[in-house]
Amino acid sequence: MPIEQEPNNNSASANSLTLGTSMTGQLATSTDVDWYRFTTTSAGSLSIVLDVPTSSTYSDYFRVGLYDATSGALMNSYLTGSDKTFQTAVPGAGSYFLAIDVPSYNYSGSSYSVTANLVAGSVAGFESEPNNASTTADALTLGTSMTGQLATSTDV
Repeated sequence: MPIEQEPNNNSASANSLTLGTSMTGQLATSTDVDWYRFTTTSAGSLSIVLDVPTSSTYSDYFRVGLYDATSGALMNSYLTGSDKTFQTAVPGAGSYFLAIDVPSYNYSGSSYSVTANLVAGSVAGFESEPNNASTTADALTLGTSMTGQLATSTDV
């Protein structure tokens, strides 16, 4: 399994992450941020698998942010204290970033692994971020389902 290489504390020095391949990382300090860059060839359903050394359902030790490499916009953010698979969508072919850091005073310096998997296809039925206001709301068609995920306790 590939191991992240420091420094990778910003998008300019992000480690390359191959879709479908796990990468081992470690947050060396409570202020460390590990950045990863991956490229998709189409739109589709993205799963981010985070295998962490902690097993807490009430404290968040890790935050994963998904960013559009072109605009730098945060597309989704997830918090966890235990192993988790996050589901979201990417709107098209292009480059994207994952940033992993410590969301609060809870910190673990042990190794984690991250894997990004893409199932190419339509992104219909997946929420997009940001959509925290009526002006950025996703359209919902009556009679169809929408897959969404509250990324944080303040996500709307």
